[in-house]
Amino acid sequence: MERFLVQVNKDGGHPNITENHRYENHAWMKKNRDRDHGEVKAGDELLVYCTSNVPTYGATVAYRVTVNGVSQDHSVFELGEPEILSSPLNMQAVHDLVAQGKLPEEFRKCGRQGFNIIRITPELTEEALSLIEGRGSGTIEEEAYSIDDIIVEGCFLERDRLEGILDRLRNKKNLILQGPPGTGKTWLAKKLAFALIGSRSERRVRPLQFHPNLSYEDFVRGWRPGGDGRLTLEDGTFLKAIEDAGKEPSLDFVVVIEEINRGNPAQIFGEMLTLLEADKRTKQEALALSYPRSADERIHIPLNLYVIGTMNVADRSLALVDLALRRRFGFIDLEPILGDVWRNWVGQQFGIDTAFLADIENRITSLNQTIAEDSLLGPQFRVGHSAVTPSGGTQIENPGQWFRQVVETEIGPLLDEYWFDDSSKARAEKDKLLQGLGS
Repeated sequence: MERFLVQVNKDGGHPNITENHRYENHAWMKKNRDRDHGEVKAGDELLVYCTSNVPTYGATVAYRVTVNGVSQDHSVFELGEPEILSSPLNMQAVHDLVAQGKLPEEFRKCGRQGFNIIRITPELTEEALSLIEGRGSGTIEEEAYSIDDIIVEGCFLERDRLEGILDRLRNKKNLILQGPPGTGKTWLAKKLAFALIGSRSERRVRPLQFHPNLSYEDFVRGWRPGGDGRLTLEDGTFLKAIEDAGKEPSLDFVVVIEEINRGNPAQIFGEMLTLLEADKRTKQEALALSYPRSADERIHIPLNLYVIGTMNVADRSLALVDLALRRRFGFIDLEPILGDVWRNWVGQQFGIDTAFLADIENRITSLNQTIAEDSLLGPQFRVGHSAVTPSGGTQIENPGQWFRQVVETEIGPLLDEYWFDDSSKARAEKDKLLQGLGS
């Protein structure tokens, strides 16, 4: 006997398996034949879960069922009596195990729309088997995380400042990190999320990016074409985060939204904009969605769900933030940070002489002063410290050559953009950065 993990969509899933004791999908299997699909035979065991968003079942439906017979073309499975598993299949936990190397890469298919089938091999760890067999809670051990970790990993803000930001996030529930490009907004947002929840848990931190094509239907809920060609009502990222947080009220969850003003926040959030307020996160304040599943469905955002956004204040193409959104978020200004903390950290991590780093600091500080004093630019256009902070794992044998490459490929093009109508100004500032540097 072999075992297989099987995913089915709503229409081919729950009704056929529980009532008709069979699964058949001729059209789908002719187009999308999984390599393990043809290996299923009578006597094998299937662990079946359904990706439907039907409220009663949702993505938590899981069954153990025996295959009694298989058609010649393997498009029909005759099944025995299904056994409902006691624990739901946690798809994020499955993906976390894949990322940790505890499940094969092909398990990344889990959660995708349509039909997927994956062989369960004897080599899987007990932790993985417990998860996919529904014998456990679906949770995995999470690595502890705190402000100390943020500092060790390369944050140049003072501890008191970080503690103040976290306190503000706990009270306000929603926070936006704003600042010039290269000030580490995205990096810090996720680190703050981990520190808030107390662990490096990818399961409880959902990152996403706003962009002009993102809609309410993507973020909250909307109609989507299914594998069978019919439209189904699908929950978006934010509604899934609300559901996850509601299931585990004793734990904190965070949604991290990169470049929150690159889309249209008021349109994307919809009625969620009202529900974001800290004092409206109760069942009494629940509202109906634009696409309700039933006439009496009401949604509220639980108290244990937090939102951290990032915002580039220098990009002229981005929309101004709606005042209603501003009232619901606290705003934290991030600035270029160059000084003792930066010099010491970069010097220790990458073996660069601190005297050389002090010279780099002076050059960048001088450039930023010029930018800040420019009447057409201003402080929000300064160059952030990320530009001159090497990324982890970078090998720097020649610091001078490294800085020259940074100027020529990152800072220089940025200055060309800033002074697009005065190329001589951009070139002069670039030359100042490189003057006397050598090769």
